[in-house]
Amino acid sequence: MNGLCREPDGLAPRPTGMKKTLTITILTLGLTVSACGAGEPGTMPSDYAPDDVVLTISEEGGFAPVEMILRRSPRYVLQADGRLYAPGAVPAIHPGPMLTPIFVGTLDDTQMQEIFDLIDGAGLPEIDGRLDENSAVNNVADATTTVITYFDGETEHTLAVYALGIALETSDRARSAADLIDAVDRANGTLTDATEYRPTKVEIRTGDRMGLPDPEFRTTEPWPLAIAPGEMPEGTHGWRCVIVEGPPATDLLEAFGAANQATVWEHEGVEYPLIARGLFPGEPGCA
Repeated sequence: MNGLCREPDGLAPRPTGMKKTLTITILTLGLTVSACGAGEPGTMPSDYAPDDVVLTISEEGGFAPVEMILRRSPRYVLQADGRLYAPGAVPAIHPGPMLTPIFVGTLDDTQMQEIFDLIDGAGLPEIDGRLDENSAVNNVADATTTVITYFDGETEHTLAVYALGIALETSDRARSAADLIDAVDRANGTLTDATEYRPTKVEIRTGDRMGLPDPEFRTTEPWPLAIAPGEMPEGTHGWRCVIVEGPPATDLLEAFGAANQATVWEHEGVEYPLIARGLFPGEPGCA
């Protein structure tokens, strides 16, 4: 594989002989993905296990209540064997459900090839650590930052683009990131085998600044955790967070699935609001 891989406008071409050429074998699907060309075989920089996470897309920040931000799930998580995870729709009611469902389906070889070609086209494999693309910061206020992370089996490569899809004038790299997300959106929209995913880990938060819900909608349930509120690990800005996994997580998912955002949890006569969500594969939680 000699020659040069095409880069987005404004980025220098690079030799395909570099150590970290984007070439991946999808083990379960038997798909070989190369940085240049459609499925052209080449040298693998790393071996993926089928359940290794290779791509995540999420949103950070924005002008929104902190409780809303903490309830946010990743937009997408893609594993090496083509399984694509995404949050499901929730009913537009008040109070809304406590948990957002997660669905998973499997992409085909063609879809995986397109996504990995666009990962390379956006220059993700060449990013060392995290690159923040803030070209729209002077034109758009209070927008979120779209964070795209590619895992090559050894290191993470993250591109964070502020106001992606909102700003009218964007950089070449931002446009390449938008093309990548559009491809994942389209692939997700074609899934016919998507089923609800049962997380194996649950993230639970409570905070001193989190007020109690409106009494008109409030319902009270027994405290669901094996540790007291004050024993939950401390985070930042007065928030506490704990991750529960294994069989206890299954019990919590059932309890939280029957609750809503106005449910409070009583411990020794004191009511506590909770924010909970099932974690996607590869998510560390309590970030």
